Order: sequence, then C-alpha cells, then structure tokens
Amino acid sequence: LWSLSGDIRALLMLPAALTLQVAHPAVGAGVDEHSVFRTDPWGRGERSLRSLQLWVYGGEQAAEEGRRLRVLHRTIQGTDTRGRRYHALTPANYAWVHATGFPVYQHAARYLIRPMTPAQERALYAEWLQVGRILGIHDRDMPQTVEEFWPYWKKMLAEEIEATTVVRELVDVDQPVPPPDRGPWPLRTVLRALWPVLLPPLAR
Repeated sequence: LWSLSGDIRALLMLPAALTLQVAHPAVGAGVDEHSVFRTDPWGRGERSLRSLQLWVYGGEQAAEEGRRLRVLHRTIQGTDTRGRRYHALTPANYAWVHATGFPVYQHAARYLIRPMTPAQERALYAEWLQVGRILGIHDRDMPQTVEEFWPYWKKMLAEEIEATTVVRELVDVDQPVPPPDRGPWPLRTVLRALWPVLLPPLAR
C-alpha cells in the first residue's frame, strides 16, 4: 500500500472507487444531500486525495485525520432511496466506503502497474484493514481476510449496490463539469476514458 498509494498512476483509480462508494444507497444519499461534489468536484477530489495520503503516510497525523473525518460525518444522516434511515457512521455504511478501495486497487493495478500475486493481495488487504482501524472501523465490521472479503463483495453487489442518482451523474458523459483551476486540461478526458475500465468487472 505504501508504494501503490504513492504512485501517480493511482490517481486514475479514484473515480472508480468513488463510483462504487456512492452506489450504496445510504452513501449515495449522503453524498447527494450533503456533499459539494456538484459545485466543487475538483476541490472535493483534491481534499479526498489529501486525506488518503495522510492515512498512509501521515504517521501521528493519520490518527488525527481519522478523528477529523468521524467528527465531519457525525451530522450526515437522512433517508435513502429505499426509504431507510441512514447515518454516515453506521458501521455497515462506513465500512463499505473504505472497503471499496481494495477491489479497485487490486483490479486497476493489472492495467496501470502490474498484476498482484496472491501474497501481494493478502498483504495489501491486511494493510487496508490497518488503515480502516485508523479511520475508526472495527474489525467486526470488515472481513478479516481476502478469502472472506470476496463473498462479502459479491453479496454487497447483488443485494445493496445500485445505480444511484449520484452514480448516474458521475458516469453521464454529457454532464457538465467545471474545469479544474489548475493542472493539465486533458486530465478530465483521461479520467472519463479509464473510469469504466478500472471498475472491477462485477461492479459494472
């Protein structure tokens, strides 16, 4: 995880992970109702990336960032599209947001870096669990091995995940997006092209 998160190519994985996160009805509703992703998508993405870098490389600051995120999400609640009450810190919801990073990293590495060996996958997952603990995710709320993760993943895709309003907006190629205030303008085109490719196949 240390080397993978520091590889600039990992930036291209973020849209796929975000799409999976907001495909959960509760997470999608929370983002739909409480996020600034429509008015400040690039700023929102930059803040998410900065937070991710702190989780991995921040040392003592990583724990502080985890506490900051939990405080930030305390007031995010409402009703999802299935009529269920949700809260951002409900363990299942909070764990799903974190869990999506592993299959995206595992799948996208095949195209952007190199395929992982089974041992590398197990090491990545163990490190991802450790990051989850920094964020306040309890072991009981996440599968504890790669072998336990994949049945959980398939069950979530089959029973929970859907094309939420936010997902439809994110993948709509005609949706207007404000230009970034800095960086190369072709970046948006590259992200659009790679977005569906870097989604794990079962999630498409």
